Amino acid sequence: MLQKTVVGIFLVALLMLFGVSPAHASGHYENYVCGYHIETQPVGGDGSYAGTIYGNVTVPNYCRRFVPDVYDYKGVLAVDDYGMAYGIYVAKKSLFGSATDLAIRQCQAAKPFGKCRSVASIIGGALALAWDGVRGTSAWATDEDLDAAKQAALRQCGSSDCQIAYWFTSPRRTTSDDPAMSAHGWLPGKNNALIHQMLARQNIRLYGAWAVAERAAPQIAQHLMFTRSMVSAEDARKYAVDACQSDFKLGRCRVVAEFADGCSAVAWAGEPTQPEFFSGTGATEKASLDAAKAPCFAKYGDRCEISRSVCSGVSYGQFPTRYLDLSRDERAALLKN
Repeated sequence: MLQKTVVGIFLVALLMLFGVSPAHASGHYENYVCGYHIETQPVGGDGSYAGTIYGNVTVPNYCRRFVPDVYDYKGVLAVDDYGMAYGIYVAKKSLFGSATDLAIRQCQAAKPFGKCRSVASIIGGALALAWDGVRGTSAWATDEDLDAAKQAALRQCGSSDCQIAYWFTSPRRTTSDDPAMSAHGWLPGKNNALIHQMLARQNIRLYGAWAVAERAAPQIAQHLMFTRSMVSAEDARKYAVDACQSDFKLGRCRVVAEFADGCSAVAWAGEPTQPEFFSGTGATEKASLDAAKAPCFAKYGDRCEISRSVCSGVSYGQFPTRYLDLSRDERAALLKN
């Protein structure tokens, strides 16, 4: 991963000739030259082993050879469920075991809508990630040669609009002791129209829920909480309850209605301390309001109260929201919005 100049190589050669190890290099000395057969010695760092007397023989500096250590690097690519975020991690052998997890963490750092998973890894060679910014599709390929990896990724991407979004190399048997390399990115950028196009193509369902506190009456309308655009029904329920319970004086909260890919409204009536709830759904706000009103008014007449209508779904211009996978601080920040 690091390039050495001709001058740098010449300087290293001079240092090795006089028995001094290159700066920041790791390796060992071998005393198998100039006719001497003496056991391998560790690196002294400052060349302190040069000229050491072994028995009755003094090994000249120029008879000692510095042999640098060599390293293999592993690279991992992770992408999210919707093909919009990616994460890269390249590390030497000591981190091979955790390289996959670290690549997934990089992908999650791009704030994707869904979970991330590893899709490709290499030890020696190159990986290229291609992206079609018109259709919202991606592809990746690996090869020993970087140019070959790029061409393969573009072919798999399958369009003249495809371009290489990211590439990396993972050296094998290199003397460069480089630190780990990481990166992450969001392929669609700020192209919201393309993001919605990709989500619609994947038939993504978005969920919502209504929750109310047990002591919200008689101000139920003020304390009825809703959530929408969640990636799962469980996320929607949890978010609604947590938002409702932000006011602990009203007691525990419970979910009174759930919905997905549509609009929803809630009506209620009955005893103030134990109201009965009626939920309605529809493709439009008006349809959901009518669906909630009908059974409530049929039973309680004009004693019914009605909530506003809220809609959840990609077709309503919304993006997926995760909740259960977020940290405590991230959840708190989301609840404040």
